[in-house]
Amino acid sequence: MLAEKGAEFIELFREFADSYPPTSKGQSHLEHYDEERKEGKKNFEAILQSEERGEDVTDAVLMKLLPYEDTKANREMGYWISIASVFKVDVKKKLEASGWVKPEDWPKVAEAILRFVLRCYDRPDELKAACDEFSNSPYSKGFQAGTLTPILHALRPDDFILINNKSRQVVNYFSGTSYSSSLTDYPSINETARSLVNDVSDDISEFGISGIRDDDLFDMFTHWLVAIKKFKFDGETAEPFSKICEKIFRNRQESGWAFDLLKMTLERLGIESLDDERFSITIPIRSGGRTLHLSFGPWLVLGFDGSKDHASDSVTITLSSNQKILDESFVSFVFAQDEDDPDIRNYKIPIEMAISSGDEIFNAYEDALNYIANKFKDWKRSPWRNKNQERFAQAVFDTKRREELLARSFGAGIMAKNIWWVNQGSTLDVELNGGYIWAPIKSKTGRSIYHWDNLSDVSNDDIIIHYANGYLRYVSRVIEPAKKTKDPHAMSGRNWSQQGNLVRVDYHELKPPVALDKFSQSLSKLDINQGPLNNNGGVKQGYLFRLNSEGLDIIRRSQPETNLPDFLGPATSPEFKVNEKYPLPDCAEDTGFDLATLERWVHAIRRKGQAVLYGPPGTGKTYVAEHLARHLIGGGDGFVDLVQFHPAYAYEDFIQGIRPQSDENGGLKYPLVPGRFLEFCERAESRSRTCVLIIDEINRANLSQVFGELMYLLEYRSRSIPLAGGGTLRIPENVLIIGTMNTADRSIALVDHALRRRFAFLRLQPNHEVLRHYHQNQNTGFPVEGLIGVLRRLKTQINDGHFEVGISFFLREDLAEEIEDIWKMEIEPYLDEYFFDRPEKVDDFRWDEVNREIMP
Repeated sequence: MLAEKGAEFIELFREFADSYPPTSKGQSHLEHYDEERKEGKKNFEAILQSEERGEDVTDAVLMKLLPYEDTKANREMGYWISIASVFKVDVKKKLEASGWVKPEDWPKVAEAILRFVLRCYDRPDELKAACDEFSNSPYSKGFQAGTLTPILHALRPDDFILINNKSRQVVNYFSGTSYSSSLTDYPSINETARSLVNDVSDDISEFGISGIRDDDLFDMFTHWLVAIKKFKFDGETAEPFSKICEKIFRNRQESGWAFDLLKMTLERLGIESLDDERFSITIPIRSGGRTLHLSFGPWLVLGFDGSKDHASDSVTITLSSNQKILDESFVSFVFAQDEDDPDIRNYKIPIEMAISSGDEIFNAYEDALNYIANKFKDWKRSPWRNKNQERFAQAVFDTKRREELLARSFGAGIMAKNIWWVNQGSTLDVELNGGYIWAPIKSKTGRSIYHWDNLSDVSNDDIIIHYANGYLRYVSRVIEPAKKTKDPHAMSGRNWSQQGNLVRVDYHELKPPVALDKFSQSLSKLDINQGPLNNNGGVKQGYLFRLNSEGLDIIRRSQPETNLPDFLGPATSPEFKVNEKYPLPDCAEDTGFDLATLERWVHAIRRKGQAVLYGPPGTGKTYVAEHLARHLIGGGDGFVDLVQFHPAYAYEDFIQGIRPQSDENGGLKYPLVPGRFLEFCERAESRSRTCVLIIDEINRANLSQVFGELMYLLEYRSRSIPLAGGGTLRIPENVLIIGTMNTADRSIALVDHALRRRFAFLRLQPNHEVLRHYHQNQNTGFPVEGLIGVLRRLKTQINDGHFEVGISFFLREDLAEEIEDIWKMEIEPYLDEYFFDRPEKVDDFRWDEVNREIMP
């Protein structure tokens, strides 16, 4: 939510709450959301079942996954009725009439839609990839965000917000964005809309509209604002100038060339000032901020279109058809002219072609401009003047202003600045009042000290974080670099040299201040030369230390409710290595489990967010968990971490706790330190794709005590909860948890019921086919059939699936040499323990009894 829009939103929502929900239409609207989701889920499950039976689901997909208007005919036909309807009649009629879909292609269209919905449902963290894949399909034409997000929202309302043209306009207006209706923009607008709903949830709850989700209420508000109130949205987009330039142009040089061409164009048209209303520079909303148009009178004269990866950026230029440079294939529009007038057209060409072309094309362009200038010289106002982008017009006319507006684009901004940390303590008040930081040049013994010398390296626009008495209290921007001066406020006990360096800064208070223990442990792990913290997370003694953008982002994330000034710019996104893809068929090959089983397990893990692989010893639970995790993070920037539980494992180890640490003076302090799970979640927050935490032997710890507040969040993943020691706990959306459980150690029946409700439990049994498969593929030469026969007889004697002997003991290339030791030192002791009250049972399975069967 843009800060300047907050009050306006509240007033509009107050008007909405008073005028729409109390009406009969409003009540009907309120009640429709749950009914729509219930019906959508029912339709989806029925379609999957039909597909499994081998039935053709083309019509079912088109009728029951797409949003239709609530009419008597549509209800009788069985169409899915949606409050966010797109189709009044059968989608086939509409898209065939438009020429977008051929009748014979509908099965492929339906298949593409179903695969898209299923992928988003199973793997919501792959939303961006799913949207890109579907949009690049030849069968996606006519299907935008408004067409497909209603069913996504119905199936996973906590992951996907319903976005149509109404909600998109409202999100863009209040968030200062310019998302288009394209499905490729949906991952971004979904995240922005969710953030916007979270921002206003407390405010809208005060209006007493109960029995409805916050995101449904927001959607209802957008309907009222656009369709009933008919609110007029500003023409000027609020998205930062630099961000729009980055969407349209590949780099700074390309944008500079474009603005020079815009300036030349306006000069040729006789435009001498920003106030001339005959021209307009606009950014069409439908383009999502990727198109810039210069119009003179009613005609588009010059345009720039940026593609998502800048591989197909283009320029639209106006020329006469008499020119001999560009052929008909480049024509994008022909202007209507009288018979005796020249034939003027828009030509759309790759931007590289325009930049590298010689004078001939621009001479022809100037000829066309001369004609257009004369044709519309008496016009008073361009039809699109009310949407004129003032900042872009300024950038055309004023080169200095252009540089200012572009200063933070194309990788400039925060990454180009130095970031500093200053310890102030008792000096904070006087330095704050004076608007400076100051340190002596030499110590009283005449020595130079690096944390004082650092002031000489401070430059204009550098960022300084101000620490005092356990908190970050201010952040400032440097407005004047170091000047040598006497101590401006000599204090008792300060016996410095007379000369020092003074840096002028612009202080901004942090509200609320950020406590050191919120981020110290994470920040201390960064390798920052001359950084502010020691290895234990304590603050070093000294004055000015170096920080970096990664450290600043850690501080940002530690307390999101603290408002940071705009000059800090957006949080940087560190570059992480993309993991190698690990397809599930490869996983099946490596683990020996069939593909269908692994697909069910992956589906369960993604559906619940957490699962436990359980089974007797030696079934390869940890091995399988690691391979499933490798598949889950494949192709993304996520990571896998493993923690092993044991009886002494505690809440303080896993979530957070107080740990004694020595300070710089040899004393003890007791900071609150994040545990393994909090550290894992903090790392996962910085990644865009799936991260997996494996908890090995999860049942060996007292889970209710170790998990604490996490028990609640495992069931309600979209929420956050205060921690007993301070701060909040939230499971990032990209986090999955896989536990392993040895059923010989504790039966699944003994696991707390609350835990069983929160996890999917995936059973692993000794799979002798995996054992056979391993030795065949590895060409070990071991005669595995005899061993399998013994294991099957042993299984019959044990007669309890929780205590069977697993196969992982025998997955070794050198098994022939090791089998005797494995059997005597691992299998027999296990059997002695299990049959402690029936020792005669073990005698039949001593090595001396079975070796001839195993090694014939």
